[in-house]
Amino acid sequence: IADPDVHVFRIVESAGFKLIALPSIPYQLPDEMDGRNEIKFDIEHLLQKDDIVLLDGYWFGSSYERSIKEMGCKLVCIDDLANHYFYADVIINHSPGFDPSIYRSEYYTKIYTGLEYSLIRPDFYKRPFPERRLNDGILIFLGGVDHYNLTHRIAKIICEINHEAELRIIVSSSFHKDNFESLLSLQLV
Repeated sequence: IADPDVHVFRIVESAGFKLIALPSIPYQLPDEMDGRNEIKFDIEHLLQKDDIVLLDGYWFGSSYERSIKEMGCKLVCIDDLANHYFYADVIINHSPGFDPSIYRSEYYTKIYTGLEYSLIRPDFYKRPFPERRLNDGILIFLGGVDHYNLTHRIAKIICEINHEAELRIIVSSSFHKDNFESLLSLQLV
């Protein structure tokens, strides 16, 4: 994981796994990517045969995956684009209604799609959630990065429609500083 949060370390290590922190990668937007601009395979010194490697990121591609497989590792990919050829043993796409036949992959690749494959901690299923009134506010959460600053656009539209709406906005440490500042600039009542 690139620049993992301390909480991520605790969760992974409490499950009995080792987490390897990698340096940040210059990120490219998914719609600007193709097979020619994937990152260089540079983790061979960290892997051992029979390791299970999980890739979750738009910058990994076919060459990177093939290099992992050539080292004798098992490979799991979290993917929602199906924009390159996959060498993974397993592909997980939690998007509802995604057609798995779109994936181009090796004969041994198993593909799991749909909400039932969402990677959500069991705690979220166990907790009893209090009954909520419909007018308790609006939650906006579009993932951790939000490159297109859609969070700001949505919040602004909601404020224009209902200036009394109570907004709750969730962002991560990967949320761009400029996007965060644009949220703060909104005239929220």
